[in-house]
Amino acid sequence: MCPGSSGRPSRVRPPPTARAPPRRRIAPERLNRAGGGLARGHPIGASGAIALVRLLADMAREAPPGALGLTAIAAAGGLGSAALIEKL
Repeated sequence: MCPGSSGRPSRVRPPPTARAPPRRRIAPERLNRAGGGLARGHPIGASGAIALVRLLADMAREAPPGALGLTAIAAAGGLGSAALIEKL
């Protein structure tokens, strides 16, 4: 437990992928395979571009034609963006 902004303790929760229901049956090795934005570098203003370029490079190297890749990034104020890429 850690102190919240109200001074009361709040629980720290794992990321949604770590607590996904078992019925989804997503193999753990398919999720966040190379680390998140902080683990791979998080320069201000370039995180989305870096995530997309890394996804494209990983797909070019490993994915078969027709494979899908997904990258997403959070932004301030609860905003976010995602890109779904298909290898041709």
